[in-house]
Amino acid sequence: MEFKNCFDNIVKEFSTGKYGTQIQKAKQEFFSLSGTVYEDSREYIDRINLFLDWYVFDRNLDEEDLTPLKMYIFMHDKNIDEEQKGFLQGMDASVSSLFIVKELRRDSVKVKDMFTGIKYEVHDDYFLSFVHKGDIFQGRIVNIGKKKIFGVGFCFHYPEAESYIKGEIKKIRNMERSYHLDLMMRLALMKVKTVEYPHVDVRDIYSTKPLVRF
Repeated sequence: MEFKNCFDNIVKEFSTGKYGTQIQKAKQEFFSLSGTVYEDSREYIDRINLFLDWYVFDRNLDEEDLTPLKMYIFMHDKNIDEEQKGFLQGMDASVSSLFIVKELRRDSVKVKDMFTGIKYEVHDDYFLSFVHKGDIFQGRIVNIGKKKIFGVGFCFHYPEAESYIKGEIKKIRNMERSYHLDLMMRLALMKVKTVEYPHVDVRDIYSTKPLVRF
């Protein structure tokens, strides 16, 4: 079983039956915070993947008060094989953050967590097919065995926004994790606004005094 299959199993279990209304409610919450993206937008697939990442890893279910990932582990821990257990443990220990690409290698990429300064070497052929040195993005790093891979959700930010992003990170670097998540959500909203207002300079959207309505 691959990581993506394991992830999809969790999404399926917690989006059907009694969880059907739960995921719809979560979707409304997510898009109200990160900006609405419509199906005809070039950002749509990436934003849906980012939502599913948030839903599985970060949002507690209403009744159980656990994330879908932790609830899945609780429900299935005694009847899954060692391979799947390894995937789930790696997912549970994952790191979600803002990263900057520091180095591209033939079969891996080195990125730095912009909150902690920790560097990671990640093996992900799909990511290597389109990424560039210096790219800033929201993503998740998952440990699979001895290697690290990226999760399914990404939100790439413009190079022109680097100064603003670094300044905002500096303000909250030592604060609770919830502040980091709030910033990532706010930056995702700003990315949506750049699509809605293509005539406005990116630096006037990624700003403490943006020139567009949020």
